[in-house]
Amino acid sequence: MLLIRHDRMVLVTLNFLATGSYQSPIGNSRFTAVSQPTVSRCISEVVAAINHPEIFHDWVKFPKDLNELTEVRNE
Repeated sequence: MLLIRHDRMVLVTLNFLATGSYQSPIGNSRFTAVSQPTVSRCISEVVAAINHPEIFHDWVKFPKDLNELTEVRNE
């Protein structure tokens, strides 16, 4: 199994989430150059880490009402 640094795993995952692309083109990009199975593992591990309650509740916030939504949009 190929070992990949955590910062690179996050970048691969962010690339996938931001583009909504297929996994193979992301892995084949000149910036990442990893296999599709590695891209898949990166996505799985990073998304699982983000979903831990300690991280999710501290870093992911959704507006609770229309006033908060309007405030966020105006910022």
